[in-house]
Amino acid sequence: MRTDLFTTLFQCAEHPPSHWKLAVSKYSPLQVICTGIVACLAFHSCSVASARAESTPQEALNDLVLQVKNDIHPKLLSTLRQPDGPLRLPTVLKTKVAIEKLRGLPEPPALTYVDSADRYRYIAFLELLIARVEGERIGKHPGIDSKQKRLPYATQALKDIEKARMQTVDAGKPGPGYDKQMLAWMKEDGLEGHLLNLAANAHGIIWEITKSESEKTDAGKFWLEASKTDYGEANPDPGPELAKALGIIDPPNMLTMLWVGLALMALMVVLAVFIPNPTSFQMYVFRVVTALGAGGIGAYLPGPIGFQSTYVTAGGAAAFFAAIYMINPPKLARKLAGNEPV
Repeated sequence: MRTDLFTTLFQCAEHPPSHWKLAVSKYSPLQVICTGIVACLAFHSCSVASARAESTPQEALNDLVLQVKNDIHPKLLSTLRQPDGPLRLPTVLKTKVAIEKLRGLPEPPALTYVDSADRYRYIAFLELLIARVEGERIGKHPGIDSKQKRLPYATQALKDIEKARMQTVDAGKPGPGYDKQMLAWMKEDGLEGHLLNLAANAHGIIWEITKSESEKTDAGKFWLEASKTDYGEANPDPGPELAKALGIIDPPNMLTMLWVGLALMALMVVLAVFIPNPTSFQMYVFRVVTALGAGGIGAYLPGPIGFQSTYVTAGGAAAFFAAIYMINPPKLARKLAGNEPV
């Protein structure tokens, strides 16, 4: 009977008018009241257990930060090397989901001000990485509108950086959301310096898109401030867009390097035809120039490559140079002629 009464009470919650009349007519008022109290207590116990099973905002933030560090960030770096590869779409989608989850965490005092600032730091970090991924892809597809694809991410990153910086200021004020230990961690971690670094890189990306002098000026200002912090001293290298904005580095044109490499290789083929028996000095020059040409071609090719021998360990374009230079043509020719054992 008690089971039937429970069922009737649950039906009352869904369809009050008809089922309350049924409950009152079928059972005594005392039975209805007592069973209703038991049902409410059971529902409350389930709600409390469910709430305990759910993670706290701090635990949710820690889980998301670990996901960014151990999963999303490495995949984004791999995507930067191959922006048209199969990893790009799922990685960008996963990054956007992580950003939304971070943004959905509660504001202080549910989180400390330091934790909330850290949350916005990671949001801006991921947004700038997506902007860079889209920039690498745009480089290979000139028809794509860079403003539409990259500018929103960089602009939003600046807003999130500003939120984080405001919360680092509030973190030092006693009151709700204040935590002395977290404040010490913030200074040790270099959170403020990292935010300045991110702001400089965001302005660098926006400058690359818009060519606005004000963005270039802001990029320089934030970079100078960041360089004075412990984080800036430990991370002195700017991102590629920031480097272009400040003229710190003039990144080589990859297509130019490809054509130079092909031209040098073609020149060596022509010289090999007209100089079939080069002297030792000529052979040395041929090897060096051929290796330089291979390095130029290697610099254009996507994906990582490494070369290791007894004396040399190299990667990227240098690996192509080393691999070609280490080949000894006279010795190889003697082996092929049968004058030396292979």
